[in-house]
Amino acid sequence: MVNILIVDDDPRICRNLSEILIDEGYSVETATSREVALKLLKNKRFDMAIVDLIMPDMNGMELLYELRKSDPNTQVIMITAFGTIENAVAAMKMGAADYITKPFKTNEIQTAVKRTLEEIKFNITDIAKSVESEKLLSALNSSIRRGILLYLSKGKFTLSEILRAVEMDDLSKLSFHIQKLKSCELVEQDESKKYFLTGGGKKALNILLQMESQL
Repeated sequence: MVNILIVDDDPRICRNLSEILIDEGYSVETATSREVALKLLKNKRFDMAIVDLIMPDMNGMELLYELRKSDPNTQVIMITAFGTIENAVAAMKMGAADYITKPFKTNEIQTAVKRTLEEIKFNITDIAKSVESEKLLSALNSSIRRGILLYLSKGKFTLSEILRAVEMDDLSKLSFHIQKLKSCELVEQDESKKYFLTGGGKKALNILLQMESQL
């Protein structure tokens, strides 16, 4: 069974998220403080954690760091009422798998969790393990980033064009994934502010297509 840790200083959010995810068949633990969260991490392995970015006794980024240090394979979804591109980029740099802004709908959480779990499976297949480049694997283990790479294979596009193409409505969340691709040197931006695939990005896309044909 998939183990999920929810960390938010608001007990109502912990309770609501817990009910949603338990109904989906997941095993869920909740923590409303840094102390409880760290204690749970010491005693149990979690496949995923959903962490609030702003908490009184611990910044969500600090907890993200602790989670990644405790188990690099634990996937983390950040949630926040203050969705900015800066926050999204910072979360990405710390290793967050996804980024959701409050208020969120039930189906947003369900979709984000399912997508992240699918990415975990994608990441641990024998095919994925055969990819030598860490940068390529980092890009390929996100369905959203895979979609961006696929779209950019058609040419150069602005951020708003990519937003429509991948059917997202959150600019900060898209920027999160674009920055991840840029940090991996798979995507670049030209003087006209249009994004395009680098040589490495084209290579990543080719590997992606090969992998998907064999899954």
